[in-house]
Amino acid sequence: MNGEKYVFEFNSSLSKEITQAAHNEEIVSLDLSEFTTRNEKRNGMVEKVYFHSSVNLFSNSAENQSESYEYKSKELDGGQLAMLTNGLMKNLFPKPKNEELLVETLRTGGCRLFFQKDYYENLTEKMNDYFYDGSFANSNAYSEWTDLKEAIDSARIEREVDKSELRKHFATE
Repeated sequence: MNGEKYVFEFNSSLSKEITQAAHNEEIVSLDLSEFTTRNEKRNGMVEKVYFHSSVNLFSNSAENQSESYEYKSKELDGGQLAMLTNGLMKNLFPKPKNEELLVETLRTGGCRLFFQKDYYENLTEKMNDYFYDGSFANSNAYSEWTDLKEAIDSARIEREVDKSELRKHFATE
């Protein structure tokens, strides 16, 4: 009813515990660290879906491919870099730590960013939240925010990253 859905493996122990608690009319408390979230749009409505770790969302081959990288990279233009920096400085997006966001300065004057996997997932989840909840649409820079989101969404997996040639993004905590 509130736009959130929780998905469990049918025969998991957690599913059985929840069913038992419901039969006993007990309140159920969930540890959300055991869930991954996704915003999904259905029939024009956005709902947040929580998938428990017991749920296998991908086939084994797809899961192995998606899990085997450490970084994704994307070359951003000046406007996209400005929007990302704006979002980081205003605490709209999670600030990177350690080597979560690395920068390669290109000869063209642009930059290629390297997003560490967990940071990439957190950043894109936050961007999706803003996109689907209407925050981007309600700002005076809708097309710029959407352009940044689409650019980062299209980052490509990097199998090998030579960190000696990269520096931490200046907004790194």
